[in-house]
Amino acid sequence: MRQVCLQEDVGWRTVQRIFHRHAQRAITKQDAFAKATHIGIDEIALRKGHRNYVVVLVNLQTGQLMDILPERSKASLKNYFLSKGKAFCEQVVCFCSDMWEGYLSCARQVFPNASVVADRFHFFAYLNKEVDRCRRLLRKSYPKAEELKHLRWSLLKSPESLDKDTLAALAIVLDKPEYALLKATWQARNEFRTILETHCTSQQAETLINAWQARHTKQPNRFVQRFVDFYQKWKSYILNYRAAAASFFARLLVLLKASTINLNLSSGELLAS
Repeated sequence: MRQVCLQEDVGWRTVQRIFHRHAQRAITKQDAFAKATHIGIDEIALRKGHRNYVVVLVNLQTGQLMDILPERSKASLKNYFLSKGKAFCEQVVCFCSDMWEGYLSCARQVFPNASVVADRFHFFAYLNKEVDRCRRLLRKSYPKAEELKHLRWSLLKSPESLDKDTLAALAIVLDKPEYALLKATWQARNEFRTILETHCTSQQAETLINAWQARHTKQPNRFVQRFVDFYQKWKSYILNYRAAAASFFARLLVLLKASTINLNLSSGELLAS
């Protein structure tokens, strides 16, 4: 530390304070990996509107921030996890992420005992995307229908989160014959959400989803069908969502709102932590 003081022309107490702060962070980080069995990974922008993304690791059971990484390449992630030791890699039983193949492939190779889970937020967002895609198609078909223009957020939110007046107004629009396709897609989305919130095993969830698929593909609906195709592609990872203690993204939002991560910090300061 004396050499740093002389080289950087910084007072001894300042250097000592920095050293102890970073030493404590290193100890905390080490402890964070000691008992972690359920981990989630995603990338966030340090500042909204900027493309300075970092990778965030969170303990899904405690909500504890485990680490922040500067890049997400498969090779760098694999080396990072392996550097934590064999014991850590073998103790992880749940790895939760979005559907980026780099995350999934890395998890399969590094965590031999883990269920690899597609985070609910990410795959459900795909179904919401189809609901909104249907709405936008109808907007083009009925350009003078102002009711469709202001319908987006009412459609994308869960019915339970809407107040009575908003829900009633939404029902009036969806009950119009010309919007039957939108209503069918919206109802399919709601029923799929109900399945996700049902307390059951992965096998029971698969049975429920198969029945859901049979019901909602009887009549041609390209929006529902696109999600069905998406589900079939990622089926094993989606059905594993029961293994996760909670949605990783939900945990991450709680973490951010609690100001555990100060996004106004410079990227260098944040990554050093």
